[in-house]
Amino acid sequence: MAIKEIFVFVACFAMLCGFGDSVDIQCDYGTYSWTAVGDVYLCFLQNTLNIKSRESAVINSVNGSHSSGKSNADVTCFWSWGSSRVIEYFPRNLDNIFTNLKMIGIRHGRLKKIQQSDLRPFTKLVYLNLYQNDIEFLEDGLFAYNPELKFVSLSYNKIIHIGFQVFDNLNKLTWLWLCGNTCINMDADNNQTAVKEVISQAKSKCLDYPEIDKDLQKLENSLLYVNSESLSIFDQNLQNLQSRFQNSTISQYLPLKDRFQAIKNWRPKNIWTKKDYLKLLMIGCGVFWCLVYVVLIVAFLRWSKDDDKKFTTSRKEPVLQRTEPLSKRTEPVLQRTEPLSKRTEPVLQRTEPLLQRKEPLLQRSEPLLQRIEPHAQRTEPHLQRTEPLLQRTEPVLQRTEPLLQRTEPLLQRTGPVLQRTEPLLQRTEPHLQRTEPHLQRTEPVLQRTEPHLQRTEPLLQRTEPHLQRTEPHLQRIEPLL
Repeated sequence: MAIKEIFVFVACFAMLCGFGDSVDIQCDYGTYSWTAVGDVYLCFLQNTLNIKSRESAVINSVNGSHSSGKSNADVTCFWSWGSSRVIEYFPRNLDNIFTNLKMIGIRHGRLKKIQQSDLRPFTKLVYLNLYQNDIEFLEDGLFAYNPELKFVSLSYNKIIHIGFQVFDNLNKLTWLWLCGNTCINMDADNNQTAVKEVISQAKSKCLDYPEIDKDLQKLENSLLYVNSESLSIFDQNLQNLQSRFQNSTISQYLPLKDRFQAIKNWRPKNIWTKKDYLKLLMIGCGVFWCLVYVVLIVAFLRWSKDDDKKFTTSRKEPVLQRTEPLSKRTEPVLQRTEPLSKRTEPVLQRTEPLLQRKEPLLQRSEPLLQRIEPHAQRTEPHLQRTEPLLQRTEPVLQRTEPLLQRTEPLLQRTGPVLQRTEPLLQRTEPHLQRTEPHLQRTEPVLQRTEPHLQRTEPLLQRTEPHLQRTEPHLQRIEPLL
């Protein structure tokens, strides 16, 4: 029992707190008076909300200071007013925080949808005000669990469809405001007769389910016995229903739309006339006579086979009489062949063991052939690739042969030359080893002189034109000297 109690406690706690996202609300508590309800102890929502999903619509806790001697159990009204609050989905868990709510108001909250499950916990609800939101559809039996409702305001929403039995059980309803909606623009104030008139207008203007269901049933019945007259009636009813469904975009009407589409697809494209039935009868008669002809042909073939048997037996007797002398002549020939057959028997007996020896050899060779086959298959593409390469190399080899013949005497001549140069190379090696340290010493000197040389180059370039000018003067002075 302890485990069950713990499980129930955890489940209740999860329902109270809610899994996923939750919100905290700030209330300003006070006492107010309404015509339809009287004096109420009210929670007026103060903080800004942003409820854009059903999961985030769970109320986790309520903050605010109560009046003296008051608590959450005394709150009978929850009120939200202001366009700064985004409440697209009806707040959940309110019934567990405020257990005695009789009045709910969400005005200018951008509420998109109201469901029967949202209002089910509030069985004592008397006043519901959902003024100026974005509600488009009132689902079937929306107020089935709120029979105490006296005031309902759905003015200035976007209602285009009202479901089946929405207001049927609201016997105490005296205020019904539906003005400013897409499909209806009527109000009823403190008058049950006027309320009934508004409800009847809403059913006629906002696509009532029962009427559509009856029309769909008529369409289905008109397809039971199809003729030209019923088909014209079917098309007329189909066109009327199609005009009613033309502006319907609400998901709750999808079952009726699917049913309407199915009936539309059932419409027969062709109607059978007397000519079609006569054609069918003619085809049936033709098939019958074809079967009769087939039966007669089979019977005739069987009868002809029996006559052939009788005819062949009558012809066999003279043929047998003619073959008797021929059989007598063949008897001596058979007697002559008997000794030959006896001679061939020992030859056949000798060949039998040879054939028996061949069989195991053949059996042994079979697995070897099976092994060789995959290797042969693998080598075939390689052989195919090498053939063009061999064809290309043949002319190259033919060209290289004379070259090799020419190089042979050259190689013979270079042999003694190489023998002569070997002692010279051996003699030069110690001289090279001696010069290496001198070269290493001269390298830094050369590196030092490089910048001086670079500096003198422009000076030399400048002096060249002066020297060219002085040369003719010097040539003149030489004879004088």
